[in-house]
Amino acid sequence: MHLMICGPNGCGKSSLFRIMGSLWPVSGGVLHKPALESIFYIPQRPYLPNGNLRDQLIYPHTYDEMIESGGTDEDLMEVLRQVRLAYIVEREGSFDK
Repeated sequence: MHLMICGPNGCGKSSLFRIMGSLWPVSGGVLHKPALESIFYIPQRPYLPNGNLRDQLIYPHTYDEMIESGGTDEDLMEVLRQVRLAYIVEREGSFDK
């Protein structure tokens, strides 16, 4: 089934998808949603901060903050594996691209 959600500015379309994508917490009620494999979301305005792949993944934190908190590139690889994007590092050759 395909579903298109549309409406005027400010009616909550983006908020709904941020909640469905687990970017925002559910603060009340019950959320029923299909498996993540069944959802595809195209944001209104894609945003990528300047920097390499690692910078993109750890934003808004810095590399130094990642290291200080005990984070590693292997942690980032695990996140990419979970969202089926690990091939990007393999394709580009490193997190420094």
